[in-house]
Amino acid sequence: MSPLIKHALVLHLYQPPGNLQQMLQHNEDELQRILLCYERIARHARKYADVARVHIVFSVPLLQQLRAPDFIDGCRHMVDIPAILEAFRSAPNIEFIASGYQHAPLPLIPHDDWDEQLRGERGITEEVLGHVPRGYWPPASLFSVDMVPTLVAAGFEYVLLSNSVLVSKDDQTVDPYRTYRLSHQGYSITVVPCDAGFSQAQEHGLDAPWLADELLNGISQSPASANPYLMTSCSDGENGEWFRRLDEEQGFFGHFFSPYMEFCETGEFPIRPENLSHFIHSYPAKHTVNLRKDVSLASPGMPESVVHTAALDRMGKVSQRYWSLIRGGKEVTSPINRKALAQARELLLQAQGSCYLLGQEDQLEDMLVLLEQAEALLGIKQVTPAVKPRVKTDNVARKLSDSTKMASMLKVAEKSAADSKAPLAKPKKVEKQVREAADSKSPVEDGGVQVPANDRSVQNKPNKQPRVVVKTAKQNPTQVRPENASDKGNQSLGAKASPEPVTPDVDKTDQKSGNSTEKKPVTTPRHKKAQKKRPARAKRRTRPARKK
Repeated sequence: MSPLIKHALVLHLYQPPGNLQQMLQHNEDELQRILLCYERIARHARKYADVARVHIVFSVPLLQQLRAPDFIDGCRHMVDIPAILEAFRSAPNIEFIASGYQHAPLPLIPHDDWDEQLRGERGITEEVLGHVPRGYWPPASLFSVDMVPTLVAAGFEYVLLSNSVLVSKDDQTVDPYRTYRLSHQGYSITVVPCDAGFSQAQEHGLDAPWLADELLNGISQSPASANPYLMTSCSDGENGEWFRRLDEEQGFFGHFFSPYMEFCETGEFPIRPENLSHFIHSYPAKHTVNLRKDVSLASPGMPESVVHTAALDRMGKVSQRYWSLIRGGKEVTSPINRKALAQARELLLQAQGSCYLLGQEDQLEDMLVLLEQAEALLGIKQVTPAVKPRVKTDNVARKLSDSTKMASMLKVAEKSAADSKAPLAKPKKVEKQVREAADSKSPVEDGGVQVPANDRSVQNKPNKQPRVVVKTAKQNPTQVRPENASDKGNQSLGAKASPEPVTPDVDKTDQKSGNSTEKKPVTTPRHKKAQKKRPARAKRRTRPARKK
């Protein structure tokens, strides 16, 4: 006979503050997919009320958005939000788990604010959903043993932790299919290990037969026990195509949950869904565990920067100021009245949300605004520089190398602008340079006159003057004709040959565009015309002068 296996299925529901309202304005189709996830959870829990057992981490930021009157009215054409909340409230087989009033990672916030984050959520969950959370799920899996006394004092019975962070007293790995006790400073709480492998499968895709086979294979390697085995899988319940797809039959509830519950109804399936609070009372934990010493409080995706450190320091000062006023009894005699203190407290708790503390530097802007408002209500004068200017300073520091490059580019641009206004070489100077180039038969480089050495048009041609190109900085090259150069245009016009040497023409250049706009005609001597008509081989021969 197969051993009895209990399964605790946990779905985490969270949306950052204001996210749903923004989607209503800009991405209504995706918002509808998310809201349908909430509707499906409540509907399937009621449909399989006899066998289904579901745990929901219903975060307060999400509840606050779903209760906003404007948001409810804007979504009436998609879903009935009040009906969905009522379905959660009336479902007897749904157990709610807490994650903090503003989904705050407690190890990152001041210790004095832990209790208010925990007790504040319990009150709202009881008011809206009609149930008091008995378990706690740490956001981003950030947990420390110092939280145990606060959790027990707030009324929590168990905490969900990954089995990878737990070790036995002799620093050995623990069996993931048992519950344990974690103690600190005389307080003890039940620890429910979450199986990482089954949690990943639940988030991305699985089916009931595969779950049964893998679970049977897993418990076969666990120590024997008189108590049933317990497997706990935790995942988001609204993120990813597996949950959001409109085709429900191919998603989590159609492909996995409904067949899973139907197998359980037959009584022959080796797995039974279970509520954690019932299991803990029925089968109390017998063994104690510790947290691994090499486990850091930092989340793998947690940012570490000077800006975040400064923001945390600023948050600590605001919290210290608030509690000094509360404990000192100055809320009555001080100009800061009770209403201002309540508003400052709410702003401070909101600023401790995971969306700010675990976000990138750009997401600190909203957190800083909340802290500034709380500081104004508490009468805090900013003696130290605010975090916002530091953000700008860091951005400037990161661009120092780019600024250096930009400065050099500006110098080059200024030099180019100055060179573009420089006058062209004078015709007399160009004429002298052309004659020197013709005598030497070599490239000439003098004051902007340059003849390429590899220019075949000016090599090995004794009867033809070299072609000279005048170049000025940052301008189009202007060609200067040598003395007695040929001009096809004059031939076509029948121009008479001039016996006198002609001054090389220089293109008139538009100073704005740098393009040549006008050229002076240059005449060609008769003997040059006749020589040009000779074949290429005849040009290289030395012939006597023609008799007149």
